[in-house]
Amino acid sequence: MQWTEDMSVGVPMIDNRHKELINRLNGLRTAIREQVCRYIIDDMMAFLEEYVDVYFCEEEQCMKYYGYENSASHKEQHENFATELHFLKEELRNIRTLGLKGSYELSIETVQVVVDWIADHVAAMTKILAIF
Repeated sequence: MQWTEDMSVGVPMIDNRHKELINRLNGLRTAIREQVCRYIIDDMMAFLEEYVDVYFCEEEQCMKYYGYENSASHKEQHENFATELHFLKEELRNIRTLGLKGSYELSIETVQVVVDWIADHVAAMTKILAIF
């Protein structure tokens, strides 16, 4: 997946966060192809956790500042993604309990969750912020 200008919301902070998300996604996809994903899945999970904790807060503050009228539904989308991330992290913990380093299947599932997030949220809902 590549960043394209039509994904831009015109707010550098938000655009940079989205670019980083895509870069990390592409890194995981490369690791899957090279069969080394089990070694970087922890880094991806840590990044996604920070993304949820820091970026969502920043974006919600931005929406509040600009008076975005659909901020409640936007925040709900953030909460849904955070829930999906929680389940992915639980799956990783279960894998660790078995003494395994990581999982190809978990990496594929993580890629799908992030791709869906970019397609459904970043490219669609956040685009609305560009109006403000």
